[in-house]
Order: sequence, then C-alpha cells, then structure tokens
Amino acid sequence: MNSGIPVRILRYMHSYLHMGIVISKNITNSSITILPLTETKIGDLENISRVVLLKNDYGFINKDTTILIDNITTIEKKKRVVGIKLKWIPSPLRRKIQRAMLSSFK
Repeated sequence: MNSGIPVRILRYMHSYLHMGIVISKNITNSSITILPLTETKIGDLENISRVVLLKNDYGFINKDTTILIDNITTIEKKKRVVGIKLKWIPSPLRRKIQRAMLSSFK
C-alpha cells in the first residue's frame, strides 16, 4: 500500500465535500482509489472494517472520524479532488489501516 494521502474529495453520490485517504499506488493516474472518511458512529470501534480516528490524536480532523475500509471507492481525480490536507500518513495509522484491510478482506 502506498503511504496514502488524505485529500478533500467530493463524493460522487453527495453534493458536499468529504475527506478520504488515497490508497492508489500511482497517484498521478486520472482515477485514484480512496478510503472514504466519515463522522464516527456508534459501533464503529467494534467493526473490523472501520478505523476510528479521535480528533485529539489527529490534527487534520476536527471531529472523531471513521475510515470506511469496506467502502473502497475509485474517483476521477481531476473532477473530485479539491485539496490535499497531508502528503503522508503517519506510520502507526498506516499500520492500523493495513491491518483493518487484511482483516476485512480475508
């Protein structure tokens, strides 16, 4: 898995901005694969297909946020990406994402 890049994206099914983590190996492609981020909900901590980010631990979010590992999505980069928040993912978070992906897709 690439180091990942959190980006602000416009999800194709909604008309508002969302954040996601790029997991594409080649981020220069016109389409990229992302893991969407959403507000944390009850039960997310127990779900193996979710990685919960607490706002106190991660400065790039402003509320508790969940990475939707089981909702991998491909988007058109030119039309959907409106900005980059970080150019890299901290190693501990990258390992959490990798473990969740392995568990989710066994």
